[in-house]
Amino acid sequence: MTWTVGIIEVGVLPGCRPSSYVAGAPDDVLLDLPCYCWLLRDARATVLVDSGPDAQASEDVGYEVSGDTRAALLRGLRASGVAPADVGMVVHTHLHQDHVQNDALFVNAEVVVQRREMEAALEAEAAARLLSPWARATLAAGPYAPSQEAGIWYIGTAALERQAGERLRLVDGEVEILPGLTLTPSGGHTAGHQSVLVATEEGAACIAGDIVSLAVNAAAIGAMTPDAAAARAFLARLRAAAWELIPSHEPALREHRWYVSGEGR
Repeated sequence: MTWTVGIIEVGVLPGCRPSSYVAGAPDDVLLDLPCYCWLLRDARATVLVDSGPDAQASEDVGYEVSGDTRAALLRGLRASGVAPADVGMVVHTHLHQDHVQNDALFVNAEVVVQRREMEAALEAEAAARLLSPWARATLAAGPYAPSQEAGIWYIGTAALERQAGERLRLVDGEVEILPGLTLTPSGGHTAGHQSVLVATEEGAACIAGDIVSLAVNAAAIGAMTPDAAAARAFLARLRAAAWELIPSHEPALREHRWYVSGEGR
């Protein structure tokens, strides 16, 4: 069974520090990094990997996303001939805010997350909600490591869990969720982070998630992957298997053959 892949851009994270991605990189020139969702289709199923950020929900927590993100996602789906009701499954690489805030669009979709990620995210959100709005905003505007440790990127997880209800499916470890579509824990970025292996006509592709945020992270592990040992182990497996690497926030994906223009493929 083979799948097609569409890369849909759904907003931009402005002013990101290069040192969060590559240790020792200078921060005098900041990065504007795109957020993506990945539309996977075969003859029988339509799957979305991550649902992206919502600009208003992000602002409410204290960080900025540029663009009309929800409209961009809907344009990308429409350009691919897909309506939100057609999506039968949403898979989350992890539960940070910029990957999960449009789930409400997909009312027919099973929502699939690693159990370890859900448990860690709920615990982290509970701790973050003890902080003042000022403290959360200050952390969101600062270096990555303290904000990750404080749990602010998980705010909204409990609401996501309630909204999904019986559609929520928690998985443990590596599992072929559909023929040709395998979820595999990849660690590194968050406790329950997973990557998605996709069988395509051109070979296996790996939607890496934030274990590889930028293409350079395939060789240089930065603060975004605090568990460097887990990241190195997964990257070694990726290289040995010769999977095509699809990073999560790489600007060059705008030139990728699978990139979906809002005006059509």
